[in-house]
Order: sequence, then C-alpha cells, then structure tokens
Amino acid sequence: MAGMNLEEKQDMSCFILEINKEFGVTTVIIEHDVGVVMDISDHVVVLDYGKNRRWNSR
Repeated sequence: MAGMNLEEKQDMSCFILEINKEFGVTTVIIEHDVGVVMDISDHVVVLDYGKNRRWNSR
C-alpha cells in the first residue's frame, strides 16, 4: 500500500477483508507497514531474502 495515505490504506484494508469474507479466499499481501499487516491478517510469514524467519497466527 505504498504511496497511500491513512484513509486510502483503511479503505484498501476493508476491501481486502470484504473479499475474504464474501468469497472465502486466501490473499497473499506483501507489505512493510506492520500495522496494516496486523489489522488484516490471520497468519503472518516474515521472509528475509526468501527464507522464512517467523510465522505467526492469531
């Protein structure tokens, strides 16, 4: 969500959550804003040069 202001990030987050709820699909998101990631994710994988460094789920 690079280049988006706070309102645009919130709108995009809601849109992603609506897609997940309506269609039950998994979404892969590459994002550096940890706050956004935590708001919309059930599971998080942190990669460092292609290697799995951390896996968390709620």
